[in-house]
Amino acid sequence: MNPNTSPRTEGAESPDTGDIRYSRAVDDSISAYDSLYESLGDKDKTVWNRAKQALRRELTPGGLLPETVFKAKLARDFDINGFEFDISNRLGHLEDAVKAVYGKSYDNLTEDQKVAVNNALSGEGVLDLDPAIREEVYKMRLVIKDLSKQYAAHLEKEIADLQAEGSPEAASKAALLETINNNLDTYVHRSYRAFDDPNWPKKVSREVVDDAARYLEDRYADGGEVTPEIQRKVAQTIELMLKEGTAFDSMEGFIKESKLGAKDLSVLQRRKQIAPEIRALLGEYQDAKINFTKSVTKMARLVMNQRFLDQVKAIGLEEGFLFTEENRPLNATRKIAADASEVYSPLNGLYTFPEIEQAFKDALGKEQMADWFRTIVRLNGLVKYGKTVLSPTTAMRNWMSAAFFAMANGHFDFTQMSKSLSSIREYFTHGEGKDGYLRKMKRLGVIYDTPYAGEMMDLLADSNLENSLFNKKPFAGIRKANEYAQKFYQYGDDFWKILGFENEKAMLMKHMGMTEAQAEVEAAERIRNTYPTYSMTGRFVQRLRRFPLAGTFVSFPAEIVRTSYHILRYLKQDMKSN
Repeated sequence: MNPNTSPRTEGAESPDTGDIRYSRAVDDSISAYDSLYESLGDKDKTVWNRAKQALRRELTPGGLLPETVFKAKLARDFDINGFEFDISNRLGHLEDAVKAVYGKSYDNLTEDQKVAVNNALSGEGVLDLDPAIREEVYKMRLVIKDLSKQYAAHLEKEIADLQAEGSPEAASKAALLETINNNLDTYVHRSYRAFDDPNWPKKVSREVVDDAARYLEDRYADGGEVTPEIQRKVAQTIELMLKEGTAFDSMEGFIKESKLGAKDLSVLQRRKQIAPEIRALLGEYQDAKINFTKSVTKMARLVMNQRFLDQVKAIGLEEGFLFTEENRPLNATRKIAADASEVYSPLNGLYTFPEIEQAFKDALGKEQMADWFRTIVRLNGLVKYGKTVLSPTTAMRNWMSAAFFAMANGHFDFTQMSKSLSSIREYFTHGEGKDGYLRKMKRLGVIYDTPYAGEMMDLLADSNLENSLFNKKPFAGIRKANEYAQKFYQYGDDFWKILGFENEKAMLMKHMGMTEAQAEVEAAERIRNTYPTYSMTGRFVQRLRRFPLAGTFVSFPAEIVRTSYHILRYLKQDMKSN
């Protein structure tokens, strides 16, 4: 017997009947066992293949994501960026209205005035507001309402599909749809300090804790005597409410994304009539600006993540990296999500390859750091931020050097500069530009995403400067100056990107025969690939940025290599077309 041949192979000859199907079945089973053995421990992968996979994961913009999924992710990101622009825009107009009515900024309103605006955002006491402020609050509510309608439209389609399959889940989805439709005109997501501030348990006053304790005692005792056992239970409840699942436990309490595209479904819950004592314990925000920002942020992520997941399923089934349990190959061993995982629907229960599953985790770019290293990162970010964004010399040098990317790409038609110049006023205030031009640039992924500005915004987040300094009363006045410094730094890059976009669009329409809509999409992609773009740096560069001994702009050399490659690639492509 051949030692390399299984016993089943030796005795698996076709019977006298000459049944070819039987012989083929045996051969297939042997092949499956051979494939299984080779795949165990990745024995079927050469050293070179492993090295290529590692390099792709660390150095390429999309990591291990399939190219089509990465493009869908970029589209999702740009849509979310568009809603972030809407948030800034609407809050800016609210600020203007408040100044016109009260002669002071929103932050300087009395607590009663802020509560009145916040209640109006939820549909209470709207007519009590001054007409100018009421109009801006109404526009803010429309943004939230539009997002709710978008998700409702998705649910309607999902319910129809489930009903066609005879699935009992259709009833629960229909109930959720009814909840959303019933709250379209009144819904604003309540938010609490306990989910934002990891030090909130230390800041809660004794009076607030006592009020919450008395409320819970009445609930637990139900008219009876408050025993030591009930008091112990109340104490445990309060401790869990403040520490479990809040920012004290994890800063992911606000947006719960464990993987790329995961949806935070808590935003869909009906506004609960929580007792005032418990709301005070958790630190409920009575600020319309905060509640509007969080409502739109959570709803936009929910809607865009759902759209993204639907696209990924269609792409994955067509391209062959997503499988059902029945048709999966041997090496597709990872489930994207558990069968009952609602937050990852419709990918729940589907299998994929380990590298694809890892790519979805990598795409979020989250890192777990020890406290000591996090402190170093914050100090490092603070120093680098001060040397760049807050340095007028560096900001001007950034603006001038960015012009060379326009020259390298052959964008010499400076008559197209009018769009960049006309956007200055809106850029530094909160406008959309003529015909919503700036918002369109953001939705296309042209502006507000550069290795300079993007990296510096991350350094600002790393340093925790917003919370540690600008929120302190003696320094609150410099917040506005800091915002202008950020915008000026960003504008140094975005000015030339807009110029490049208009040049590229005009050339594509003239020489490639594209329609304006087609040219805008293609031009936006070319700008991202030929002008330094922060979101396109690889995983290794993203982590190196935080290393204390690394220079201020570690993204820049990596982007020079990437953009140079694409400039030559587009040159070759366009020469062939002509």
